[in-house]
Amino acid sequence: SSVEAGDSFEIEPNITNVGGEDGQKRVTVRLGGTLVASKSYDVGVGEDEETNITVDTDLSDAGQGLTLRLQSPDDGATRDIDVNRSAAFEIKQTQLSPAKPVQGEDDLQATVTVENVGDISDEANISVSAGDAANDTTSTISGGEAKQVAVNLSADNLTAGEQSVLI
Repeated sequence: SSVEAGDSFEIEPNITNVGGEDGQKRVTVRLGGTLVASKSYDVGVGEDEETNITVDTDLSDAGQGLTLRLQSPDDGATRDIDVNRSAAFEIKQTQLSPAKPVQGEDDLQATVTVENVGDISDEANISVSAGDAANDTTSTISGGEAKQVAVNLSADNLTAGEQSVLI
């Protein structure tokens, strides 16, 4: 199972009294060794108690595989949980072509290396503008992947003179 860092998830344990007496059972939940929940349940002989327990993750858990442990005095269960970082994009490199001044019918192409420093695949929106000319494109980038993306500005939309290119 996986969850995004900072999000919560629910577990739904079924607590059964298999003993010969009515009783109260304390159930604890640990995520990666840290106690995240503890609750007592009154369960009659031969009865089941279904419940929901909410487990919160922290941003510091990001990028880790943690063990979720549900424990009572008599029994226990574990499950591995991957805590993922959401997609986050960084521009690593930019190249403009042509490198010399754009003339006449020349389009301006910006080639951008975009890296997803998160764990989850998502769409990156890359926008390029120079003066009144603007264009954008969307590219899906997997977690941990870097990708070169090209965005063109048409010569028809470029105005004469020196322009700053914004990415």
